[in-house]
Amino acid sequence: MPATGKKTQEPKISDAAVEKATGKRWEQWFTELDDAGAAAWPHKQIAKHVHEGYMTTFWWAQSIAVAYENKRGLREKHEMPDGYQIQRTKRIQASPEAVWKLWTDPQQRETWLPESAGATVRNIREDKRNIRLDWPDGSRVLAGVRALDAEKSECGVQQSKLADATAAEEAKTYWAQKLAELKTKLE
Repeated sequence: MPATGKKTQEPKISDAAVEKATGKRWEQWFTELDDAGAAAWPHKQIAKHVHEGYMTTFWWAQSIAVAYENKRGLREKHEMPDGYQIQRTKRIQASPEAVWKLWTDPQQRETWLPESAGATVRNIREDKRNIRLDWPDGSRVLAGVRALDAEKSECGVQQSKLADATAAEEAKTYWAQKLAELKTKLE
């Protein structure tokens, strides 16, 4: 168990993929970062070190920094630099337009998601079918609808800037329930 007491997690990206993109396998990256003292650094400093010191892309620098933090127990499950983040998805036997309308029409949204009455809509992208909301607790909600076919959709929700691991677990349960309700309402 790491000194932080946080559970370690294995990288989600394969050794082969990270080596193909960066020239190093995970254990090589972890050793390099340990030797540099990265265990004591904030996330941004780790990512900057990887990006600038090893000429990786920004995406790979972030991925390596997150994998390092997870492997060394420096980050909890769902933890991000600005709080905690969760995601939930649900397939719904309804047209994408019908699902989308329940997100974008405020009156309809409040019928199945009354908590959204206190939220502020930050942005709606009709072309991508996603909506961003500032939630009353200070977190952010991003919801999107994807067409699987003319009468089947997938609805995804991501909630970020959650206060702690407990709030993240509560949000996972909440959105699983709300997406189930949305599915029932439309099917």
